[in-house]
Amino acid sequence: MNGGDEPLDEPGNGQGRNVMATVKVIELVGTSSKSWHSAVEEALKEASKTLHGISGLDVTNTTAVVKDNKITEYRATLKVAFLVEKK
Repeated sequence: MNGGDEPLDEPGNGQGRNVMATVKVIELVGTSSKSWHSAVEEALKEASKTLHGISGLDVTNTTAVVKDNKITEYRATLKVAFLVEKK
């Protein structure tokens, strides 16, 4: 994920030209009964319903709920970056 210090390539310009952009980062927690990977995929799937221009994500933590010595829920905390749309 771009830390905001470097210009991003303009999407689809085919020139490799750098253009300054503003990126917003939000933190989400995804859950799954299958795996941490599925928890990340679920969070991204839900975020993409309302966020446009998602440019990257960073998984910052993984945890699980354990019952009777078995994992019953996988949780993934992630930061999702997306471009702020210009008006």
